[in-house]
Amino acid sequence: MSRQECVDSNFQFIWEIKDFVRNLQTIPFQLHCHEFSIKCIEPSIWSLKLIPSLTENDYQVSCKIARLSDGDELYSLSVSLTIEVEDETGNHHFQRIIPPITMGKGKDDETVQSLITSQTDLKNFHYPGSVLLRFNFQVSANRIQTSNFNLSPGLQMLSLDLEKLYLSNHLQEAVILVKGTWFHVHLAVLHARWPNFSNYLKLFPDLIKKDYLDFHSIQLEVLIKAAVEVSLDIYSPENLYEEEEGKVTQILTPKLFNYLLYFTYTGQCKRVKDGAKPNLFKLCQYFQFYKLLEKYQEIPVAVSCCNKASKSHYILDWNREDGKFWERTGFQPFVQIIEPHEQDSGLLEVKFIIQGDDFIILFKSLEGDDGVSISCMMQLKYGNRFAFERTFNGTWMGSKNESFPVKVGVTKTDVLSMILTIDLTLCYCYNPHHVKNEFYLTSEKTVCPQSLHSYSLDFENLYTCDKMPDMTMIAKGKVLDAHKYILSARSLQFQTELRTKLSRDYKFIHLVSGISHNILDAMLKYIYSGRLEIDEIDNVNDLLKAANRYKLKHLIKKCENYLAEKQGKNKEG
Repeated sequence: MSRQECVDSNFQFIWEIKDFVRNLQTIPFQLHCHEFSIKCIEPSIWSLKLIPSLTENDYQVSCKIARLSDGDELYSLSVSLTIEVEDETGNHHFQRIIPPITMGKGKDDETVQSLITSQTDLKNFHYPGSVLLRFNFQVSANRIQTSNFNLSPGLQMLSLDLEKLYLSNHLQEAVILVKGTWFHVHLAVLHARWPNFSNYLKLFPDLIKKDYLDFHSIQLEVLIKAAVEVSLDIYSPENLYEEEEGKVTQILTPKLFNYLLYFTYTGQCKRVKDGAKPNLFKLCQYFQFYKLLEKYQEIPVAVSCCNKASKSHYILDWNREDGKFWERTGFQPFVQIIEPHEQDSGLLEVKFIIQGDDFIILFKSLEGDDGVSISCMMQLKYGNRFAFERTFNGTWMGSKNESFPVKVGVTKTDVLSMILTIDLTLCYCYNPHHVKNEFYLTSEKTVCPQSLHSYSLDFENLYTCDKMPDMTMIAKGKVLDAHKYILSARSLQFQTELRTKLSRDYKFIHLVSGISHNILDAMLKYIYSGRLEIDEIDNVNDLLKAANRYKLKHLIKKCENYLAEKQGKNKEG
């Protein structure tokens, strides 16, 4: 039996569980992931839960997988799951593989019993710290089911051709200099895909300058100025504009600019390291790249987690002298300010107070836009003997001046004779609404295909709305406006025909002989969008001839398949 060809989406992430063994033995404990989205051609929504239980005096953990989306296109999906258990030092302990499970629409769920058991898996596992569960969540769909939407070869070819245009050394139109690095860009692509670029140019005609060879140069400082002016309220004070322009200039690096351009040309995301994401997200907001922002955030779209971002680690000591001084001052708040190691992260205030008779430590973020997650371990000692230890994980402070109290568990009297050590870890996050106290979750990698639908629409709109055309085509006495670099990128024949005209800095006329206006229009719609409703074409044979002439391989195949299918139906009739 032959194996069916499938389309796969691979989603990898980590759960870090604090004191796993101890928590397992104090059932119940909470460990679950809220809805997250996996893109397998079309988005499908999933949830994943680990369920601890005590069965026949043995501690066990089962896994529940649920498909929550019943509105997507695919009736059935196959899902498999691999879970690897490691400790914080990187030592691998054991692995569980859940074989493929077929799940239909309508909130289907599947429970895998005894995923982890203490008798077999944890018998020799005595690691006291955090345990890392590495999940590899793979969703598969039959390619036949998915052939009619989104993973269209035409769209893939459009993306590939424009990626080649972006990297081309001989099809260059304009340049932009970003902190010592030159980028070659094409105005038609920017008008189609860079949000508000056309408006920027209307507001600031000096955005594009020309040298003595009529080569276009885009002024970065004007681009930033235009983006800030469009994004801010018109009643904002003048100094705020300058302040925001300075922020954009500071965080904009060649690497981040390359991410924006690559998405602009290809419709796809490059993998970004977690440390670079906060500034990339800010740039997406300044330049209104909301589609790119959505693409990075959709992996996962909605999970309850604290993304693993940059961390800072501190040890704070409280001794008996601090306690005696505190008593003499009438237990007035005792404050320590922490300046984080990471640049652009805000100050943190640690305040010791008494509420009633309880000793409270109050954490407060004093500045900074990014949220902070706190992991806090405290060791308390009386004299030279150990008293007890308390751990607080995943505490969230989402905004400036928001406080979080930690009740240490000792009284006002106790703290006078106590030595207190606070082992404090701060995790600076960039998705404040994605936080849960029980664990951390980080999306490491995805190889799932991205939807190119909106990407296609952007270029189709560039053509159909006659947005900033730089050439006019005439076929059988009728005119069509187009863009020279888009045509050159998509067709080697067009590139040959237009080679001597590419350097012209004015809108020129190009004659197309032997092709009717309607056929040329249909071919251009395919060139720009990667899509074409071939049933709506009056003469597919003429379109096939035009596709052959301009060496459009996928369009040729599309026409040939249509004609062969039509011929087969005629024979049957």
